[in-house]
Amino acid sequence: MFGELLRRLLWVPPMAVLVSLITFELIAEGPGSASRAPSRYAHLPRFLNPRPDDAAAQARRALEQLRTRDDDEAARTLERLGGAALPVALPALEGLSPEGRTRVVVALRPVARRMAGPGVVAGHAPGHRPQRHDHARTPL
Repeated sequence: MFGELLRRLLWVPPMAVLVSLITFELIAEGPGSASRAPSRYAHLPRFLNPRPDDAAAQARRALEQLRTRDDDEAARTLERLGGAALPVALPALEGLSPEGRTRVVVALRPVARRMAGPGVVAGHAPGHRPQRHDHARTPL
């Protein structure tokens, strides 16, 4: 009796993995799945990422490329990484030439817009606060 119970329990994990994989594949290949998935996600791995890479390593590579030349791909990488690139990018600014700093700051400008809002990046005073509208009192 104990042997039968142990045998059944040992089959649970492999069967759970098998059912999960089959279900995942059926859902991914189901009707309408291609129309729901935007093409911008086509380059992403579906189930297993064979080349995992962290944001810090990507930011370091982008900074190295921007250190010497103006590289649009590296600038887009920093913009895409957003705030995740800041812990790497901000300390690295001290070691860059003035031209390299300019390239990195220009590449990070869209990140500043997303994080701080349009008023701060546009050059308003630090104490400037946008007016809030009370939509409950606004007539229709």
